[in-house]
Order: sequence, then C-alpha cells, then structure tokens
Amino acid sequence: MSSGFYIMVWDGWSEGLNPILPQLLPMGGVDSNGYPRYWSSSDLTDDEIVEKYNLESTNFRIIR
Repeated sequence: MSSGFYIMVWDGWSEGLNPILPQLLPMGGVDSNGYPRYWSSSDLTDDEIVEKYNLESTNFRIIR
C-alpha cells in the first residue's frame, strides 16, 4: 500500500463513459505556494477514505 493519495471526483458521465468536469478533491489547507492542497499523505484504507470524505454518493476514484 502507498503512503498517500489524491481523490478525483466528477459530476457525471457523458457519452462513452467519459467523466464530466473531472477535478481533484481539495483536502483542506494550502501548500507552500498558497494553492489548495490536493495530496494527503495519510495511509488510510479505501473504506476509511470514503467515510472520511463522505464519498458514498459521489463519482470518485482514489489515486495512490
């Protein structure tokens, strides 16, 4: 298992199963340049991530 993750979310599916408006989910806070932080260095399981970020009804993919 890796030691961190991004979460990609999108609004829905278009023709050909392409995600509509894909974006990285902000994890809260900012990085050293003042941009939103998208990477979490936490080593959580997929189920813990879904629960922590309330992703049950969202189109998402966890990227490790």
